[in-house]
Amino acid sequence: MSTRCDTYSLLVDRLGEETAYKVCKELGGQTINIPSKAHKTHKIKKLAKKALPLFQEDEKKRVRFVKTFSRTFGVSREIIYKKIQEVEDEERNGK
Repeated sequence: MSTRCDTYSLLVDRLGEETAYKVCKELGGQTINIPSKAHKTHKIKKLAKKALPLFQEDEKKRVRFVKTFSRTFGVSREIIYKKIQEVEDEERNGK
């Protein structure tokens, strides 16, 4: 027999009542899927944004970045290259 998860109580326990209320107000009625490595890829994207000037001056630095953070965060190199590409696209589009 499975126990039904009380989502709102879970949110209140983890985020606090005020933030849980805001999340429910903003996303209520929607089904969301939160990737298990979302926090890692978000961090990688932030790091890639800071390192972008280095990538543009030397391709070897890009390769080292990918290799290092692939091991550090336990994600594939393809995911890291994808995040770097997203950062580069945002820079080109002025975001």
